[in-house]
Amino acid sequence: MSAWPTALVREVVDYPVARVVPEAAPERPFTYIDISAVDAERKEIVAARTMLGREAPSRARQQVLPADVLVSTTRPNLNAVAKVPPELAGAIASTGFAVLRPRAGVDADYLLHWTRSPGFVAAVSAMVKGALYPAVTDRQVLDLMIPLPPLKEQRRIAGRLGDELRAVVDFGPSIERRASTLAALRRSALTTMAAFPNLHVKLSGLGMFNGGVTLPQARQVIRDTIQIFGIERTIYGSNFPLEKLHASYADFFGVYRTVLAEYSEAKQRAVLHDNAVKFYRL
Repeated sequence: MSAWPTALVREVVDYPVARVVPEAAPERPFTYIDISAVDAERKEIVAARTMLGREAPSRARQQVLPADVLVSTTRPNLNAVAKVPPELAGAIASTGFAVLRPRAGVDADYLLHWTRSPGFVAAVSAMVKGALYPAVTDRQVLDLMIPLPPLKEQRRIAGRLGDELRAVVDFGPSIERRASTLAALRRSALTTMAAFPNLHVKLSGLGMFNGGVTLPQARQVIRDTIQIFGIERTIYGSNFPLEKLHASYADFFGVYRTVLAEYSEAKQRAVLHDNAVKFYRL
């Protein structure tokens, strides 16, 4: 049996997708998909947000359709990839994604599973090794080679891999229950400590007991901490070099920045700089 043919990604997808400017209709609502909306473990869009055109981030530019495959080009080693579901037709995605719209003869689920394959992750991760800002370009993604079995075989492969991914996800509830219990205990402890007005909290060491830090985990911890202690008593801390056991500083800081981007620039600056200056009397 001969080997499957290969093709450049740019040869099997329609690129670029339609560009839009939500700010042109400041009072019109739209659905926004940024990198934080993607669950990198489930490979699903789980937190798309509705906002008005006047609230649109400058990266909100790419209009997506069902079956488009979104590939985060920032910190590609985290592999935040997902397929756009029917209910998000017409949503606007961040320019932080390479939007891959499969052409005829390419199964969208096969394309998705290829983007989550170890070979793909290794290829894009190698492109940013040693870079100050770990990101690839759309062009680099489009210039990768993808194996192209017959469409029937693509669907069989995608179905098999989809079953395996669902099995992993279905195993999650018992783990999630334990995680939920631990999160509740953490919030209770934080609430008790926050009652002391002279006490500050440092966002540090989030990866020490998990072998790394994930976006959903960091988002929950950071949101809970800020909600309980307040912005004015929350300080960023890297916990390096100990955290080098799990990931690079750029990877960790990138996750923190993604979560903190949900807050105003003034609040981000307070957590990342101003509060430490005041606390340590620098």
